[in-house]
Amino acid sequence: MRRLLLLALVALSACDTPCPRTALPELAACLSPDAGWGNVEGDDTTDLQLALTGVTTTDVAPATDCFGDQQWIGAFQPSNPPVWLQGLDAEGAAWTVGLAAPELEAVGLVSSTDVEITWSFQFGGFSPTVGAIEVRDDGGLAAWIGEAGELRQLALPAELTLEEGGRVCHQSESCGSWEWLTLEATWGGRTDTLEHGSSITFGEHEVLHGGYQRQTSASTNCADWFAANIQAAVIRR
Repeated sequence: MRRLLLLALVALSACDTPCPRTALPELAACLSPDAGWGNVEGDDTTDLQLALTGVTTTDVAPATDCFGDQQWIGAFQPSNPPVWLQGLDAEGAAWTVGLAAPELEAVGLVSSTDVEITWSFQFGGFSPTVGAIEVRDDGGLAAWIGEAGELRQLALPAELTLEEGGRVCHQSESCGSWEWLTLEATWGGRTDTLEHGSSITFGEHEVLHGGYQRQTSASTNCADWFAANIQAAVIRR
């Protein structure tokens, strides 16, 4: 009996490969009408397509800072200085977009003052937040940032396909267990492994892996606990 118990403990420990304490690329995005969400139908769940004109970009925080407001994905208050886009929709209403990613710069982010914004957002609370922003100008895709609980929930841009890769690590605690995964990224017929927390370049676009944590325990002992988050981004450099 003692030998069986020892073998069981060895097998259990062999399944766990501690996840490294390395910093992941900090990705975040937010969107807000300058007049406030109270004047727009939808709050916790939103799907919008906006054609903004007269768009300006800056790294100086505007009066309407939408991070930590009603609708944002990724970091609550990003430590990397965000890039801000502001423009008017077809009815003349002003909108503010915030984007944050490593080495993101306002200069050259968009190549025109007419910009198409696609925004989806579903607040998580005690479940994962799911959302994405896509920014397109007359040169095509300028930026995309997405967050979800699992890969299939990400609203990817048409140019990019992501598939689950291999396991990086696996950990357990009293509430449950989880793993980190790499991604397989395909763009223009080329497929490369996107290592956890790294990036790869396809032409003028950089694809960033902001982390993929997936819960492996079938149930949890903690009512408000879950381990489910994936973040990724595409930035035109």
